[in-house]
Amino acid sequence: MVGRRGLAYAEGIKSVSGVDLIALCDLDPAAESTATEHGIEVFTTDYAELLTKCDAVVIGTPMQCHADQAIRALDASKHFLSEVTAAVEIDECRRLAEAARSSKAKYFFAENYCYFEENLIALELARQGRFGEIYYGEGDYVHEVRFLHRSPAGEPTWRMKWQVGRRGNTYCTHELGPLMRIFRAQKPNIKIRSVACFGTGANTDPSLVHDDTTLTLVQLTDGSLIKLRLDMVSNRPH
Repeated sequence: MVGRRGLAYAEGIKSVSGVDLIALCDLDPAAESTATEHGIEVFTTDYAELLTKCDAVVIGTPMQCHADQAIRALDASKHFLSEVTAAVEIDECRRLAEAARSSKAKYFFAENYCYFEENLIALELARQGRFGEIYYGEGDYVHEVRFLHRSPAGEPTWRMKWQVGRRGNTYCTHELGPLMRIFRAQKPNIKIRSVACFGTGANTDPSLVHDDTTLTLVQLTDGSLIKLRLDMVSNRPH
C-alpha cells in the first residue's frame, strides 16, 4: 500500500483468499503507528523500498502522484491498482499506457462508484435487457468538497491545484464508470469516440479557476450519447 488513504481498502484486501497486506509506504513517519494498528508488518517512507517487498501495489496517494508511481511499479513487474484519477496530463496518460503494455504485470484502474449498490442493480437490469436498447445515459457527481481544498489552518492542499485549479471536468470517472459498464453490458466493445465539455465559470468561490458546474457530452462509437455533470464547489448536498 502506498499512501495512508489506501488503508480504507485494508479490510477488503485482507478478505481476499491468498492475499496478504504486508507493507505501507507514506511520507509521514507518523503513519507507522497506523500501519501497526492494521497489523501491517513493514512501514517505509521510501517507495523504491516498498517495491522490493511486494508482488502488487494499491495506491492511495494524491492524484498527481498516480501515473509516476504506477509506471515505476509496472517497470518493476509489480501489479498495480490505481485509484482515480489515473493521470493529470495527456503525456502521463501516454507514458502510463506504454508502461502497462510493456510490463509483465497487470494494471487495474479502480472506480469505486461502479460498485455502489444502486449502480450494481442498474448494471444487472441492463444485462437482463430490462431497459431495452440503451442509447443515452446521464451521470451526475454533485458533491460539495470545498473543505478538502484547504487545511484547517487555511493552507491550500494538493486538491486546490489538481482538482479545482483548472477548468473542465477534472473528476469524470465517478459519473462515467458506472455508465460505461451499463452500455458495455449490451455492447462489450463499445468505446468513447469524442468528448466536449462546457462550464459555468466560477461563481460560488470566485478565487477558484474551476467551474462550479461542468456538463460533458460523450459520444460513443455506435452513436450513443452520455451526459456527465460535475459539481464539487456549489452549496449542494452529495
